[in-house]
Amino acid sequence: MNELRVIGDVHAQTDEENLVSRHGRPYLELIAGVETSLQLGDMGDGETYDQLRREVDAGRHRFFPGNHESYDRLPPHNLGDFGTASLGGVEFFFVRGAESTDRDKLVRMSRDLGKTLWFAEEQLADEQMQACERAYAAARPTIVITHDAPTEVARLAWENSLRHARRDAAAVFRPSRTSEFLARLFQHHQPQLWLFGHHHRDLEHRIGETWFRCIGELSFVDITAEGLVSDAARR
Repeated sequence: MNELRVIGDVHAQTDEENLVSRHGRPYLELIAGVETSLQLGDMGDGETYDQLRREVDAGRHRFFPGNHESYDRLPPHNLGDFGTASLGGVEFFFVRGAESTDRDKLVRMSRDLGKTLWFAEEQLADEQMQACERAYAAARPTIVITHDAPTEVARLAWENSLRHARRDAAAVFRPSRTSEFLARLFQHHQPQLWLFGHHHRDLEHRIGETWFRCIGELSFVDITAEGLVSDAARR
C-alpha cells in the first residue's frame, strides 16, 4: 500500500544534538526507513537546510515552508508555495505559510544579531492567494495539507496549545490573513482529510465530512492515497 509520512513542525530539531523538545524524536529519525515524507512547515533555518542538502534525498523527503523559515536559503527539498502534488502515490493539495505571532520579537532580534529572522514572505501575497484559490477550486482535492488551518479550526488548535502550555489565560486568538484565506478555500470545497501544523499540539476535529488533524511538533501521521490515516499520531 502506498503511504506518505506527514511530519509536524521541526524547528531545526533534526538530530539528537539539536533536540530541545521534551516530546518526540528528531526529524532524521522520523524519516529513517520511510520511503517518502512531507514536512508541513517550520522546518528550520539555513543550517538546517545545509544538513538536508548533505544527508536527505530531496526526491523522497520534501517540505513546504511555514512562517519560521529562512526564505532566502530554501533548499531543493522545498515543494513550493501551493498546488497539487504527489508523493509516495498520495496526491494532495498544499498551501505554505502562516503569520508569526512573535514577529516584533523576531524583528528586534534581527536588528540585534545583524541577520534576518523574520521574512515578509511568510504569508502568501495577495496575487498568490488568488492563484491558489483558482487552483484549489479546480482541483477539489481529497487531501489538503497546510501549515496553518482555516480560522475556526485554527482557533481550536490555538486554544488546545494554550491549555497545554499553561500560558497567559488572557491571551486572545486573532485570525490571520492566512487562516482567513484557508477558511475561504474550505468554503469552496470540503476535502476528506485536512492536515496542518503550526500550533504544536495534536488535535482532531470534524466539520461535516472533513476530518481536520493538527500534527504536533515532531509528531507525524502516515496517510494513504485514499486519505486514510494508517497509524495514529505518535511522538
